[in-house]
Amino acid sequence: MDTISRGFRSSERRQRTDTARWGAYAVVVRAERSQHQNRRLALARLQALADADAAEAQAARDGQAHWLHHQVQRGDPVRVFDGPGFVEKGRVKLMPSR
Repeated sequence: MDTISRGFRSSERRQRTDTARWGAYAVVVRAERSQHQNRRLALARLQALADADAAEAQAARDGQAHWLHHQVQRGDPVRVFDGPGFVEKGRVKLMPSR
């Protein structure tokens, strides 16, 4: 988290701040006079952004799982088992997928 005051004391500080690596999200809050309140608001906004991103990623995973579930080919056995001892009866050659 980087806080911005009214000015920089030295050019070294300015360079270090300007070349800092940014994360995935950036929020600027100047709504309140207090730095503490602005920081609290910024953290709340960052949490909302992270939650929305996580929900979107979860929805994408759920959609992909649903799609993959319907891509399963049923009714073409590869291995056949028989009897109460569940003995393998034989293998079946797979047909090329359509």
